[in-house]
Amino acid sequence: MVYCFAIHCVHRTGGNGTCSLFRFPINPKEKKKWVDRCRRADRAVNGNDRICSCHFVDGKKENGPTIFDYQKKDLHFPEMNTPKRCKRPKLKEREDVKESIPVDVTTISQDHNYYTHDYRAYDDIEAELPTKSIQELEREIARLEGELGRMKLRPSKMSVQDIIGDNDKMLLYTSFPVDVFQVLVGVLKRLAPFNYYAGWTVTCFSLEDQLLITLMKLRLNCKDLDLAVRFDTSRGTVSNIINTYISVLHEILFEGILLKVGIPSQLKCKGSMPKSFEDFSSARIAMDATEIVQDVPCNMNHQTLSYSNYKSRHTVKAVTCVAPNGALVFLFRSLSRLYIRCSYC
Repeated sequence: MVYCFAIHCVHRTGGNGTCSLFRFPINPKEKKKWVDRCRRADRAVNGNDRICSCHFVDGKKENGPTIFDYQKKDLHFPEMNTPKRCKRPKLKEREDVKESIPVDVTTISQDHNYYTHDYRAYDDIEAELPTKSIQELEREIARLEGELGRMKLRPSKMSVQDIIGDNDKMLLYTSFPVDVFQVLVGVLKRLAPFNYYAGWTVTCFSLEDQLLITLMKLRLNCKDLDLAVRFDTSRGTVSNIINTYISVLHEILFEGILLKVGIPSQLKCKGSMPKSFEDFSSARIAMDATEIVQDVPCNMNHQTLSYSNYKSRHTVKAVTCVAPNGALVFLFRSLSRLYIRCSYC
């Protein structure tokens, strides 16, 4: 379902309205003109965005989008009187006026003898003030230089920009190549913003960095404190990001793909069957019970549920189904939620 790209417009495909949706032009200059008229500073336009015919004169695409909601707001400005310019009198005229004013020369008695003040005391005070100010400024400069030196020695926080150009580093930290990571970022941007697990929104990291933190937790099993040090933030922020994005990825990848696509048919499996499955031509999946090592939970009931007698340690248990070509096609739903976070993470 596609909504109109124009701001404050809620028209969409499949609605009861009579308007139609137009694609953005291929010409870069014409496309930029359409985007500027829409005034959407919150996100960039992509190939799936449309503009409904309500924003075009006579509903025709060739007229270009010119009708928007922000044009309907009338702006009223108070009238202001323009100051009048005054003509300065010439020098000769001012001298004539000065000569025409009668001056009454009289002796004026003063109640205070101003010229008898001794200003040498004030000269001493003025001499002390600059010296004191210079000393304070020198101390402030020394303090700022020390703080700058400590900032230079402090390691910079990790970011996705540090590894986005290296495919090997991306595979190490996320287990995804760069192009797959970019596709996943694009899907998340379409669904943003999210309702965060802790109730408050994380604004100090970009969506790409938050996804990187989550994938590093899943790929490397890093502690929350370790991730907090790497990204120069608090454990609470890391925990809020991980809990939120795990729920989002579960909704996208598990509920949105695995459950809807399901187990492939024999015909699909034969099209990508490896040679090692020649003796099992009718096979559709390989099922296995998987156990992933986890930290010991604080809750005793959770310890009982997560302890594995086979592994002799606490594990997360799941039943996975893999197609012959190696693609994960199903995960046992009742065990997919048996992910228990403990206070030592």
